[in-house]
Amino acid sequence: MDNKTNRGKLVRKYIGEEIEKFKFEYKGYQNDSWKYERKFKGVIQTISIYPYRFDQRMITFELYTDVKNSAYASEMGTNVIQAGMIEDITTNSEMWGYWKYDTEDELIEVLNDMKDVLMKKGMRILVQLSKGEEETDTAEMYHELYFNHDELCEKFIKKTGIKATGFDEKNINNWFEVIEERVAVLKKQSYEQSKWELVEMAAFLGNQLVKY
Repeated sequence: MDNKTNRGKLVRKYIGEEIEKFKFEYKGYQNDSWKYERKFKGVIQTISIYPYRFDQRMITFELYTDVKNSAYASEMGTNVIQAGMIEDITTNSEMWGYWKYDTEDELIEVLNDMKDVLMKKGMRILVQLSKGEEETDTAEMYHELYFNHDELCEKFIKKTGIKATGFDEKNINNWFEVIEERVAVLKKQSYEQSKWELVEMAAFLGNQLVKY
């Protein structure tokens, strides 16, 4: 890759500009990594992006918070979650959890891939890392709805066959008929069994209000 390429500038453009929309602030290049932080409900959440020290053409990220007793950290055995520890991600390197590149265009493509992982999976992990063992899952549900509302909406549409073709009386009546039927079913289930469909339902209604 051209030595003139400013990797930090590209990181800030292709990852930073997106996560800054969610209140993350760039904290500079510290200890060989580009750091972003935000304060969420009193918890400091950190995204650290850094190159492999033995090969500067490889790059990855890690996530952590200042909460030391989260159930998720206990489950994972660490409070620092590296990209390679995240399930169902795909990188282009033989070293698990790292992305590799040789040119500026390849680096931009890699940073976009990393951004997608951070938005789809990393944000949820940071919420889990932010919860003390005694806390409920309300924050996780809120974040899932906030970051993944389109996917949750689509799940609800596929699950119920509900029509989402317009904001008119016929459609609105159909929505509430379907929702009333689903609520009646969910009431017979435990909270744990029904909570995520309720989130999907909220995502569906929110998307229709915004769309129409």
